[in-house]
Amino acid sequence: LPVPVPWRHSACWSWASGPVHLPGGGWLQGEIRHWKSTDTPPFLTARPERETWLAIDIDVLEIRQWQAGDRYTPLGSPGSRKLQDLFTDAKLNREQKHRLPVIDTPGGILWVPGFPPNDAFKVPASANSALKLTYNPYLSGFSI
Repeated sequence: LPVPVPWRHSACWSWASGPVHLPGGGWLQGEIRHWKSTDTPPFLTARPERETWLAIDIDVLEIRQWQAGDRYTPLGSPGSRKLQDLFTDAKLNREQKHRLPVIDTPGGILWVPGFPPNDAFKVPASANSALKLTYNPYLSGFSI
Protein backbone atom coordinates (compact mmCIF):
# COMPACT_ATOMS: atom_id res chain seq x y z
CA LEU A 1 0.00 0.00 0.00
CA PRO A 2 1.24 3.49 -0.75
CA VAL A 3 2.22 5.66 2.18
CA PRO A 4 0.51 9.06 2.24
CA VAL A 5 2.72 12.02 1.46
CA PRO A 6 4.33 13.18 4.70
CA TRP A 7 2.86 16.32 6.16
CA ARG A 8 5.20 19.20 5.52
CA HIS A 9 4.78 20.46 9.06
CA SER A 10 2.44 20.37 11.99
CA ALA A 11 -0.40 22.85 12.27
CA CYS A 12 -1.55 24.97 15.16
CA TRP A 13 -5.33 24.89 15.21
CA SER A 14 -7.83 26.85 17.23
CA TRP A 15 -10.80 24.49 17.48
CA ALA A 16 -13.06 27.53 18.03
CA SER A 17 -12.26 28.74 14.48
CA GLY A 18 -14.06 25.78 12.91
CA PRO A 19 -13.08 22.48 11.32
CA VAL A 20 -9.61 21.89 9.98
CA HIS A 21 -9.04 19.84 6.83
CA LEU A 22 -6.14 17.44 7.12
CA PRO A 23 -3.46 16.56 4.57
CA GLY A 24 -4.38 13.33 2.83
CA GLY A 25 -8.07 13.62 3.65
CA GLY A 26 -10.39 14.05 6.57
CA TRP A 27 -11.24 16.80 8.95
CA LEU A 28 -11.23 17.53 12.65
CA GLN A 29 -13.57 19.77 14.56
CA GLY A 30 -13.96 20.82 18.18
CA GLU A 31 -16.62 22.33 20.40
CA ILE A 32 -17.27 22.91 24.08
CA ARG A 33 -20.36 20.95 25.10
CA HIS A 34 -22.38 21.59 28.26
CA TRP A 35 -24.90 19.36 30.02
CA LYS A 36 -27.01 19.54 33.14
CA SER A 37 -25.77 17.78 36.24
CA THR A 38 -28.96 15.68 36.16
CA ASP A 39 -28.31 14.47 32.57
CA THR A 40 -26.23 11.46 31.64
CA PRO A 41 -22.84 12.94 30.64
CA PRO A 42 -22.54 12.64 26.85
CA PHE A 43 -18.93 11.49 27.04
CA LEU A 44 -20.16 8.18 28.46
CA THR A 45 -21.59 7.30 25.03
CA ALA A 46 -18.67 8.58 22.95
CA ARG A 47 -17.69 6.72 19.77
CA PRO A 48 -13.92 6.37 20.41
CA GLU A 49 -13.09 5.72 16.76
CA ARG A 50 -14.42 9.16 15.83
CA GLU A 51 -14.65 11.35 18.94
CA THR A 52 -13.20 12.12 22.31
CA TRP A 53 -14.10 14.30 25.26
CA LEU A 54 -11.40 16.16 27.16
CA ALA A 55 -11.15 18.23 30.31
CA ILE A 56 -8.88 20.88 28.90
CA ASP A 57 -8.85 24.66 28.86
CA ILE A 58 -6.71 25.29 25.78
CA ASP A 59 -7.94 27.00 22.62
CA VAL A 60 -5.01 26.13 20.34
CA LEU A 61 -3.91 22.56 19.67
CA GLU A 62 -1.16 21.12 17.50
CA ILE A 63 -2.10 18.61 14.81
CA ARG A 64 0.64 16.50 13.32
CA GLN A 65 1.56 13.08 11.99
CA TRP A 66 2.78 10.23 14.14
CA GLN A 67 6.51 10.26 14.85
CA ALA A 68 8.70 7.38 15.99
CA GLY A 69 8.98 7.43 19.78
CA ASP A 70 5.61 9.13 20.41
CA ARG A 71 4.02 7.93 23.62
CA TYR A 72 1.22 8.86 25.99
CA THR A 73 -0.91 7.37 28.77
CA PRO A 74 -4.21 6.11 27.34
CA LEU A 75 -7.33 6.56 29.50
CA GLY A 76 -7.38 3.87 32.19
CA SER A 77 -3.86 2.65 31.45
CA PRO A 78 -1.43 2.16 34.36
CA GLY A 79 1.38 3.79 32.38
CA SER A 80 2.45 5.29 29.10
CA ARG A 81 2.53 3.37 25.84
CA LYS A 82 4.24 3.96 22.53
CA LEU A 83 1.86 4.86 19.72
CA GLN A 84 3.70 2.33 17.55
CA ASP A 85 2.71 -0.43 20.00
CA LEU A 86 -0.93 0.72 20.01
CA PHE A 87 -0.92 0.76 16.20
CA THR A 88 0.54 -2.75 16.10
CA ASP A 89 -2.02 -4.06 18.62
CA ALA A 90 -4.81 -2.52 16.51
CA LYS A 91 -3.32 -4.12 13.37
CA LEU A 92 -3.15 -0.79 11.53
CA ASN A 93 -1.34 -0.88 8.24
CA ARG A 94 1.34 1.63 7.29
CA GLU A 95 -1.09 3.88 5.43
CA GLN A 96 -3.54 4.04 8.32
CA LYS A 97 -1.00 4.98 10.97
CA HIS A 98 0.43 7.73 8.77
CA ARG A 99 -3.01 9.21 8.03
CA LEU A 100 -4.18 9.46 11.63
CA PRO A 101 -3.70 12.89 13.16
CA VAL A 102 -1.94 13.21 16.50
CA ILE A 103 -3.58 15.93 18.59
CA ASP A 104 -0.90 17.42 20.80
CA THR A 105 -0.25 20.17 23.33
CA PRO A 106 2.86 21.28 25.20
CA GLY A 107 1.50 19.08 28.03
CA GLY A 108 1.53 15.96 25.87
CA ILE A 109 -0.48 14.05 23.30
CA LEU A 110 -4.21 14.51 23.89
CA TRP A 111 -5.66 12.02 21.45
CA VAL A 112 -5.20 9.91 18.34
CA PRO A 113 -8.53 8.97 16.69
CA GLY A 114 -9.45 5.35 17.30
CA PHE A 115 -7.65 5.23 20.63
CA PRO A 116 -8.52 6.43 24.15
CA PRO A 117 -7.70 10.02 25.08
CA ASN A 118 -4.80 10.83 27.39
CA ASP A 119 -5.68 9.84 30.97
CA ALA A 120 -4.35 13.19 32.24
CA PHE A 121 -7.19 14.98 30.41
CA LYS A 122 -10.11 12.68 31.34
CA VAL A 123 -13.42 14.34 32.10
CA PRO A 124 -14.25 13.96 35.80
CA ALA A 125 -17.66 12.54 36.75
CA SER A 126 -18.55 15.85 38.44
CA ALA A 127 -17.99 17.92 35.26
CA ASN A 128 -20.82 19.51 33.29
CA SER A 129 -18.78 20.62 30.27
CA ALA A 130 -15.89 19.36 28.17
CA LEU A 131 -14.13 19.83 24.85
CA LYS A 132 -15.50 17.39 22.26
CA LEU A 133 -13.18 16.59 19.34
CA THR A 134 -14.64 14.82 16.31
CA TYR A 135 -12.61 13.21 13.53
CA ASN A 136 -13.98 12.27 10.10
CA PRO A 137 -11.57 10.54 7.72
CA TYR A 138 -14.05 10.81 4.74
CA LEU A 139 -11.98 8.37 2.75
CA SER A 140 -13.73 5.57 0.90
CA GLY A 141 -12.85 2.25 2.46
CA PHE A 142 -10.66 3.79 5.16
CA SER A 143 -11.47 2.85 8.71
CA ILE A 144 -9.72 2.94 12.03
